[in-house]
Amino acid sequence: MTLHPVVARALGDAVRASGARCVQISSFWSCLPVRRLPVDETHPREGGPPWVRLRREAEDVLLQAGACVLQLPDFFGPDVNASSWQRALVQALRGKPMDAIGSTDVERDGIYVPDAMRVALDVSAKSEAYGQRWIVPGSGPMSARALAELCTGILGRRVGVRSAGPVLLWIASRFDRELRAFLPMVPHYSQPIAFDGAKLARLIGEPKRTPWPDAVRTTLDWLRSRRPDRAGLE
Repeated sequence: MTLHPVVARALGDAVRASGARCVQISSFWSCLPVRRLPVDETHPREGGPPWVRLRREAEDVLLQAGACVLQLPDFFGPDVNASSWQRALVQALRGKPMDAIGSTDVERDGIYVPDAMRVALDVSAKSEAYGQRWIVPGSGPMSARALAELCTGILGRRVGVRSAGPVLLWIASRFDRELRAFLPMVPHYSQPIAFDGAKLARLIGEPKRTPWPDAVRTTLDWLRSRRPDRAGLE
């Protein structure tokens, strides 16, 4: 994460020198901690753990260079290697219980990557989009429990779900370097998250959002089609 601002400064210099248009695919992280829902472009951007501040810094560098910044929910879908939603789907396919940070009933928005990329393409064609941030909502609210039920129907076998609280995650992090780095983000992932896409809709119209059942089914099919080591199944 410490390299995000470094890369952003290099890209910003290239954008200024070349006159190229730049669309940064970022996330809602720069709006953490969440102070009100739904999150929109006027939400405060201050405070938060190091990963949040680094993401915010990278966005600001590119905004100053004239880029536009798309802030996405957590994502999932074909060709995704690492995300909270994708990890849960991999666990379901492996026959393991899905891990939920905090309560299994907390609802959080998630975005299907093909939907996000259609938005990125549409926004990139709008000259008025540049120099601004744009919140991109996903397929709507989804809890870990509801996702497990959805996967149960798709896979034809029961998919369990388990709550992983701060203490359990802290213990597990002793054996997982990536999880140790993620721990400061855990409190934010224990809370609901929703997004207001009104500003984006005024720019490009209401974006297409693939319903959760269709998006999850396609993602599971893609995961099944991959070699186990490339799909995170081993």
